[in-house]
Amino acid sequence: MCLAHAAGVRANTFTFWTNNIASTGTGLNARNVAAQVTFITGTNQIEIDVTNLQTDIDRIWQTVSAVDFLVAGVSGVNPTSIAFKTGDANQGWGVTFTNSSTLSASVVALGSVANPWTIATSNQLSGGSQIGAIHGTDNAAKDLILGPGPYNANGNGSGTMQHTQNNQYLLTSPSANHIAWILSYDTAANIDENSRIASARLTFGLTFTNEFEEDLTQTPEPGSVAMALGGVSLTLAVAWRRRRTRALRA
Repeated sequence: MCLAHAAGVRANTFTFWTNNIASTGTGLNARNVAAQVTFITGTNQIEIDVTNLQTDIDRIWQTVSAVDFLVAGVSGVNPTSIAFKTGDANQGWGVTFTNSSTLSASVVALGSVANPWTIATSNQLSGGSQIGAIHGTDNAAKDLILGPGPYNANGNGSGTMQHTQNNQYLLTSPSANHIAWILSYDTAANIDENSRIASARLTFGLTFTNEFEEDLTQTPEPGSVAMALGGVSLTLAVAWRRRRTRALRA
């Protein structure tokens, strides 16, 4: 589905979702997760918008910590830089917890966040790329993406919401729809508005293990909305022609 995001600019948009029964953790520690990731491909860049949709979060493994993705026909080519998107009215903020369930009233603009996400080669999707907040140890894993709340941080122990360094998170909520980045590519990578995202995966929490990873589903498929709209337009056109013909005969 090709969309014009600004005058003279064409881009292709792909939206992926967790499935309806997605969860992370095991046994009594299992928790529901829900998230959406939108990729917008353009000339020498890909925009990635991440929204954590899960409410009632009480464990770190319900926060989004990494996005892996594969561009169709492109293997082993990583972005050259990553930056938070600017000028986006739907962009979220950096936040901390003041106690087990309350976010600080003081929010931080993402341009001031000290430890933004970084680029890596994907170890999960062969030939793909990864952006993420996991930097080697639990204490270094911050800027995880929260959902809209409410929250239950439940103390400072391992696995709880206050466990990461400085308790810093990135917030998405009904009033701040996503956390958005712009990934830049060399011209030789051949990333443009015709590029297609073939697959995507999210990691939740602090480690890259199967119980904290979710493969995403693309809904709807590219072009299906346009096709549906085209079908509606065709139906309306046919109906209009029939009414016009009857009026001329009358």
